[in-house]
Amino acid sequence: MSKGVTDSINMTYKEYILSKTSLRIQPTSVPNDSDLKHFITLGVREVISNSIRLNPQTATLFESVSDELNINGFKVDSGIVYKVVREDRGGSSENDITSPLQRYRICTQVDSAFEGEVQDKDSLYYRDEQFPGYILTQDNKVFVYPEPTSTQNYKVYYLNFPEYDNNGSILSGSTDLDTTGIQNFPKSYTPHLVMHGAIECMKKYYHHILYELEDVELGTAYLNTIRIMDRDYEQMFIDRQLLQAQQRQQDRRRRRREN
Repeated sequence: MSKGVTDSINMTYKEYILSKTSLRIQPTSVPNDSDLKHFITLGVREVISNSIRLNPQTATLFESVSDELNINGFKVDSGIVYKVVREDRGGSSENDITSPLQRYRICTQVDSAFEGEVQDKDSLYYRDEQFPGYILTQDNKVFVYPEPTSTQNYKVYYLNFPEYDNNGSILSGSTDLDTTGIQNFPKSYTPHLVMHGAIECMKKYYHHILYELEDVELGTAYLNTIRIMDRDYEQMFIDRQLLQAQQRQQDRRRRRREN
């Protein structure tokens, strides 16, 4: 009932799911094309979250960087900010703002309760151009201090749960996982995404069998397959973590030999 992910190229999310489950997925079937659109978005979030939970170092694999911003209030939907940087004045004098010495300074995070203090020169929490700071509000907006200007921008490095492919199209069953790919989502995680989607589709079909078709025997067979797939899905993250640990160990050994 379950097949492995094929080695074919230029396969869509839907084609991968079909090869993994042998289900018939059509506009009015159970599951259907609308379900796939939901499952791929849900899957991207879960795969990223599971990866970071098991190995926080993988967070940078999914990192997004904002454009250069000169207005406070950049919204980070995930609420997870890795780093914020702000341009200093640069130059050797107050009027020399175009000097090549101008550079980005790392901002330290300040609790939102001290928003007034970061702007008060007499406060311990005061932030200046050399030592800027930022606040992440409850609605996940970034405010940088000193406030940015047209010549002193800031950038935000953050976790973004992708909703589009690399061509700017919204994720769906027709998303090409091989050539186009998903924004800020390494293709090495495609098997995890496909397995997640296959499980969700199998669960949807299982409930259809059990509660609409009332076929308990067939439902039991699908449930057993789902349990096996669930274990395989969890193991994929563990195996990847072990491989990464082995790679880090090999890198350390190589560096010691080179030294």
